[in-house]
Amino acid sequence: MKSFKQWIFPAMIFFLLIFFSSGWSESGSPWKELHLKSGQSLWASSELVEIYKDRTVKYSVKNIFDHKTDTCWAEGVKGNGIGENITIVVNKDISRIGIINGNATNPEIYRRNNRIKKLKCYMFIAFTAPGLVSEADSYLYFMKSAQAFTIDLNDSPEMQYFDFPVILDDQHEFRERAMEDFINDQQFFFEQIEKELGVRKKKQGEERKQFDNDFLAAFSIYGLIIEIEEVFSGSKYQDTCISEIKIEMI
Repeated sequence: MKSFKQWIFPAMIFFLLIFFSSGWSESGSPWKELHLKSGQSLWASSELVEIYKDRTVKYSVKNIFDHKTDTCWAEGVKGNGIGENITIVVNKDISRIGIINGNATNPEIYRRNNRIKKLKCYMFIAFTAPGLVSEADSYLYFMKSAQAFTIDLNDSPEMQYFDFPVILDDQHEFRERAMEDFINDQQFFFEQIEKELGVRKKKQGEERKQFDNDFLAAFSIYGLIIEIEEVFSGSKYQDTCISEIKIEMI
């Protein structure tokens, strides 16, 4: 990102410090900071790493999308991993979620490790602006999340499907409301976006809709966060696992 060095200016740093130190938007809703590598669309709050027979084994979050039931993600904190989470960028409307619970390698390993009993889920959207990228190619986003809902899982290593409980209109409304909040709360950064897309308030009707679509496509990401809320205890280990996740989109 060589252009970052060329046009970034000290005032940007000044405004960053002001916004970051506040932690809350003027409307009273929190904006959380996200620092993402280019192309990053999946990450976890922690991942278990073990030494097994002189080799390192990482239970990476990437395993949940490898279409294999003998690999899994396992959280990497002490205890049952309550509160650990996975963030998935989808950038499309969600219709259904499928989950293979636990470490489904075989029935014995499945029972030895924790399985998830309740998942807390919520949508999120995050916005960036021109110039919010570091020399390490890490992008800064401001994130908001929607109200959480709970999914109850069966204690089974078979794929379980759940209709997404947030209807299509509400998914759209959440993104549109968050976009308006970003425009109002982060005016300095939105002005940088308008330098590329034009002045929003001067556009009406279809031009305004096109501006908003371009804004969301170029400067936002959205998706799903799933968090461990309650577990079925393993007979030997406290590691909480998920083998596969399937997100069906519209």
